[in-house]
Amino acid sequence: YDSYPSYPVPYEEEENEPFTTHPDGVVDFDDPKVANLPRVLFLGPMRSGKTSIQRVVFHKMSPHETLFRVEATQGLERMVVDHTPLCRFSLWDFQGDYFGGEEADALFAGTTSLVFVMDAQDEPYDHALQSFITVVNRAL
Repeated sequence: YDSYPSYPVPYEEEENEPFTTHPDGVVDFDDPKVANLPRVLFLGPMRSGKTSIQRVVFHKMSPHETLFRVEATQGLERMVVDHTPLCRFSLWDFQGDYFGGEEADALFAGTTSLVFVMDAQDEPYDHALQSFITVVNRAL
């Protein structure tokens, strides 16, 4: 513990240029700066709460509000989380019951983390557990 300072140490902030965006403000996911960010995938059965979790954690939406303001995800929704140089990644929120398809190898190859969401109130868990096993096997 002697080697650690007891006061906050300021870090030198990197020169951060904003990510390339299109004129309408959409992030260009083909930009190498964005493509090389750590990738977090949100997968799981339909209506399990993947998008709701993302909205509560990253958009400061109240959990109760997600019950009536979040619609079902119809495809892939991607966003860049860029709070600080230490907290920078891309988040990929998939529609329910999507588990990689034919492009699974390429999808999981660049993935840093995988979040599999299950609704604890959606019994029996057979379908969700089988889906989880499928995702893990594809990711390996």
